[in-house]
Amino acid sequence: MKTKFFFTAPCAVVRPWESIVIGVIGGALAISSMLVVDKLKVDDPVAASSVHGTCGLWGLLAVGLFAHNDDLENTTQGRAGLFQGGGFYLLGVQFLGGVVTIVWTAIFTYLMLMIIHKTIGLRMTEEEEELGADYVEHMISFGLDLEEHDSGRNKAWDSDEPKTKNDKMEKNDIQTIKNTTNITKEPTIINNKVHPLNAVGSNGDLTEISA
Repeated sequence: MKTKFFFTAPCAVVRPWESIVIGVIGGALAISSMLVVDKLKVDDPVAASSVHGTCGLWGLLAVGLFAHNDDLENTTQGRAGLFQGGGFYLLGVQFLGGVVTIVWTAIFTYLMLMIIHKTIGLRMTEEEEELGADYVEHMISFGLDLEEHDSGRNKAWDSDEPKTKNDKMEKNDIQTIKNTTNITKEPTIINNKVHPLNAVGSNGDLTEISA
């Protein structure tokens, strides 16, 4: 877990032991948030909403709870956090800042996504999803040629039997991928139709497809 997301805001106004407390709570909140997001079936494969959103908001509120008034730096303009005898003022300010951030982000993100949706489009077609975003968007073929990789490993081993435990595990992993992955050197055909884009063979070469 990247602690910077919930510790950037309070890092200059809390004590070392308080930073540990903030980190423990932040980690628990992030994990809990990930579980909730998964349960709600929200499409967030990298847990950005939990790591950036939940942790960021906790960091803002942590200032209002733990902040010390530093007369020299005057970071909090004479205010201390709730746990430091400063009352609810600073906590309220931080809470308001979080609400404003959420509203601003939601509005402008929605507007930008709507513009993209109405112009170049947000989603790929089903056919493009079948080909894969790496190829459709970036013209990147398969990153691993299993046949070539396996052949190279066998040459390195100088025999059919791997010499070390790690070699054996790697060889078994490659064979498992071969057995469970449907890779073909034939042109990609989706829904009985040849896709207008070039298909990618398992050797990484492009196979020209004619409509």
